[in-house]
Amino acid sequence: MSPGPEPHPDYAGREIPRRVRLGAFTLTMLTPADLDDDMAAIDESRAELEGIFGVPWPRGLTRAQDRADLERHAAEFIHRIAFAWAIRDAAGAFLGCAYVRPDPGQRGKARVAHWQRTSAAARAPEFAALFHAWVSGPPWPRMEMALLSRP
Repeated sequence: MSPGPEPHPDYAGREIPRRVRLGAFTLTMLTPADLDDDMAAIDESRAELEGIFGVPWPRGLTRAQDRADLERHAAEFIHRIAFAWAIRDAAGAFLGCAYVRPDPGQRGKARVAHWQRTSAAARAPEFAALFHAWVSGPPWPRMEMALLSRP
C-alpha cells in the first residue's frame, strides 16, 4: 500500500492542528462526518456563496458531490496538501468553513478563505480577524496569503 501523496513542501514536517480554539470559535478538521451540517449551511447560503472560489460552486451541488468534496478535504489535510476546517461556535453549531490552500507550484504562497452561513454572517468579521491572525503565526510557515472571504 502506498503511503499517499507527498505533503506540500511548506508543510512537510509541520503539524497543523485538526482542532483549534480561536476565541469563541472552534475549528475542527472538515470530514464526511460534517456532511449534514455542511449541506444545511450551504443550502441556507447558496446565493451568497456562489462564485466565492472563482467557480459557480455551490450551484447544482448534490449531497453525493459534497460528500466527495469532504472526503477530498480530509485526505488533503491528512497528507498536508491543503487544510479545511468546520467553523463551530461555543455551543457546537456549524457556522461555515475555513481553508488554507497552498499554491501547489510555489513555496510561501497560499489562498486563505472562509465562509459563514447567512444566519451567522454578523460574526464573520470577528472570525476573520482571529483566523487571519492565527494563520499569520506558528505553526504556519511565513507565506504570502491571498485572502478570500464571504459571510
